[in-house]
Amino acid sequence: MEVRSSELVTQLVAAALVTASIAAPTTPQPVFERDVLPIFEANCVRCHGPKLRMAHMDLSTYDHVLKGGESGDVVVPGKPNESRLYQKIQKGLMPADKKDALSSEQIEVVRKWIEAGGANIESAGSVEVGGTR
Repeated sequence: MEVRSSELVTQLVAAALVTASIAAPTTPQPVFERDVLPIFEANCVRCHGPKLRMAHMDLSTYDHVLKGGESGDVVVPGKPNESRLYQKIQKGLMPADKKDALSSEQIEVVRKWIEAGGANIESAGSVEVGGTR
């Protein structure tokens, strides 16, 4: 009888783990168009957009972000701490006038986006950064 009780416990634990993994909500990885671009539009493109490109940086489109600015690439896919874009917003250096400072939640979205590979659309995977300026 004791063997059956331990088997039953094992089966119940296994069932609970499977149920928990199925029921656990998964947060989709951030993607540029849906998650990051709205942050840039609200906080950054006033100075880094199609009309005014301070430091030759345009954050208004995915391709322009990947192109970088006068100092080179600003996103290192998979490595937010090595990405100048993340470093500047995380340290509060951008926006320079502090008028449209990013919230901690917005900074986290950008970090997660870069960490996940900097995809433009869902299931796009990581990207190659760099291009002609």
